Amino acid sequence: MKWNFITKCLIILIVLTGCNDMNNKQSLNSDSIEYSQNIEELAKFMNLEGVQLESVNWASGSIIRSDNEELLPSSNDWWINAVLTFTALQDIEVLTKDCDYRYSLSKIDGEFIDDTVKKLTDNPKFIEQTPMEVFDACHFKTDTLANGILIKDVKNNQLLVKLYTS
Repeated sequence: MKWNFITKCLIILIVLTGCNDMNNKQSLNSDSIEYSQNIEELAKFMNLEGVQLESVNWASGSIIRSDNEELLPSSNDWWINAVLTFTALQDIEVLTKDCDYRYSLSKIDGEFIDDTVKKLTDNPKFIEQTPMEVFDACHFKTDTLANGILIKDVKNNQLLVKLYTS
């Protein structure tokens, strides 16, 4: 009887431990977004030359591409979303004067302003204002992250910059 009880306990322990490992693997796979406030690290991926920053909040991750059978992350396709807060000395209108106007959003697009972007700013009005004018991220692009857009918040001296590989 005693061995029967111990055997059952061991089986339950093994099953629960196995289930727990599965949950951990799933969370590791789905949590591939990295958040940071490190300006030096961001400067490795985004052109910040001649920019006077007070702070940055940014996130990066892999772009999910559709495949015939499932969605798979591609190791060479990735993105960066960053909210750049500039010092009072930096005029963001001058910094972005050569960036072409792209389009205006008359309502907030859930894919454009997703949870990742919302976590980057403590100023929710910045990302909820409409119409939202979207410009090319000309100054901030790099060879690696050659595509992107930006949104200005002149009042708070901030930019939302979204860069991506393709």
